[in-house]
Amino acid sequence: MNRHALRKPFQRMLLTTAAKTGNFVREQQPLWKKFKLLVLFNPFTEWGAAEGTKSSQRQIAGFVDFYHIKMCDFDPSDISAYPTFEAFFIRKHTGSSRPLFEPSNAARAICVADSRLVTYDSVSQSRTIWIKGKHFTIENLIQDKRAAQVFLDGSVASFRLSPQDYHRQWVSFETKEFGQVLFAAIGATNVGTVKIHEKWQQSGAEIRKGEEVGIFQFGGSSIIIVFEKGRIAFDDDLLSMSKRAIAIDVEVGMSLGKATRTG
Repeated sequence: MNRHALRKPFQRMLLTTAAKTGNFVREQQPLWKKFKLLVLFNPFTEWGAAEGTKSSQRQIAGFVDFYHIKMCDFDPSDISAYPTFEAFFIRKHTGSSRPLFEPSNAARAICVADSRLVTYDSVSQSRTIWIKGKHFTIENLIQDKRAAQVFLDGSVASFRLSPQDYHRQWVSFETKEFGQVLFAAIGATNVGTVKIHEKWQQSGAEIRKGEEVGIFQFGGSSIIIVFEKGRIAFDDDLLSMSKRAIAIDVEVGMSLGKATRTG
């Protein structure tokens, strides 16, 4: 199978296209999600709490059917094995459902999540084309002026996850080949927790491409990865779609780009 066969353009975050037909369809959003958004700022509402109760297990079948989730890609594949909706939400893939692109090639970066992806050669380009806020800067993102200097006008990959997606995060790269890399996991307003596994929070911890970094609990989420300027060449199909303000549906483990300097 061609390594790009499963990539699907996703226009303006509203339309997606079938991998084989190329026909655009509107992204599905259930009424219960829209209702949650309407009352999101109610101070008495705590999203994520109900999804952790035993009764929430009843939501799983309808959710799988609505989003056409292929449970054969996950372990366990039987939805009755998940005691709560929250347990289902952070479900794991089977060992073979998300193969790594060129796993032994440290000079190749991979996609970190099942998501809608846009990539840009520079922060300034991402601001003018996709990230509309004129005040978007790396410094504003991480609230650290000194650390942000490393990534001045670096290359940006933005992964947007929807509730139906696999909500575990993988490592995209190996830093020996790509230099310093910023990885920012951003929880949406109705996400209960963004969790980075404890072993990766230790200074000097060695992590390799394809290892699991952490999880998002209930809701939608985003991951922003910033590379130092000139350290990565994103795949051409990703860049060309992003320049047209079209995101691409990707799966974790697919190719993201290659290092421009090695060793």
